[in-house]
Amino acid sequence: MRCRELKKKCDNALPSCTRCSEFGAKCLYLTYEEYQQSLGETVVRLGRQLDEMQSYLDEMNEEQQKYDAPLLWDGYESPETIEFYHFLWKTRQDYAKDGQEVVLAEYDEPLQEKAVQWHATLGAGGIMIETDIQTFGDLYRVLKSQQSGNGGGLCA
Repeated sequence: MRCRELKKKCDNALPSCTRCSEFGAKCLYLTYEEYQQSLGETVVRLGRQLDEMQSYLDEMNEEQQKYDAPLLWDGYESPETIEFYHFLWKTRQDYAKDGQEVVLAEYDEPLQEKAVQWHATLGAGGIMIETDIQTFGDLYRVLKSQQSGNGGGLCA
C-alpha cells in the first residue's frame, strides 16, 4: 500500500509506516526520483494510448467519409443525379417540340384527376414530405395541370 496513492500523509516509519502497520499491509516507499520516474512513465504511456486512439478515430473518420453520400440538404448532388436531371429535361423538351405527352415508363398509370394528397413534417434532419405521387409521370402531370390551370391541384 502506498500512502501517496491514498493521498494520505505518511510518517515514513521503518520498517513500515504507521498506516500500513495498522492495516497489516506491505509498506512501499518510493524515493522522490522513483516517484518522478513513475509519473513520467505514466505520462508517456498515456500519451501513446492517446496517439493510438486519435489515429484510430482518424482512420474511422476517413472510412466514414468514403461511404457518406452527400445529402441533398447540404446542397450537393452526385454527378449521376445531375446527369439524370439533364436527361429528364432533354426528354421533356423533345416531347414538347413534337407536341407529345411525356410518358416516362410503360407502367406509368395516369394520375386520377384529383387533388394530390401530401403531408410535410419538419424534423431535426430536415423536411420530410409524404405524397401519393408515385412516378415522375405523375409528378409531370400534376405540374402540367397546375400550369394549365385545370382542376387536379395540390392540396395539403
